[in-house]
Amino acid sequence: MKRIPALVAILYLVLSIVLWIVDDRASHGGWISLRGVVPFLLTIPISGPLAMFGHEPDMTNPLIVVVLMLICAALLYKLTAAIIRFFTSR
Repeated sequence: MKRIPALVAILYLVLSIVLWIVDDRASHGGWISLRGVVPFLLTIPISGPLAMFGHEPDMTNPLIVVVLMLICAALLYKLTAAIIRFFTSR
């Protein structure tokens, strides 16, 4: 049963890193620059509450973005495991 939550977390990590790379490559030299918006949206379960409490993370720092993505993947793993446990418990 732990395969499905791990698969969901890994899928989130892969997709979020790909979207982050695509956004980073597309945001150079444009007329409008929204740098940091895609990483913020990808990590909104953590970066949203941090921003509301006045501790907005620096989304231009790759280390911070990767740490936030790992935390979000861990949350997604726990949430998926809890949902599976809820529907398979007797």
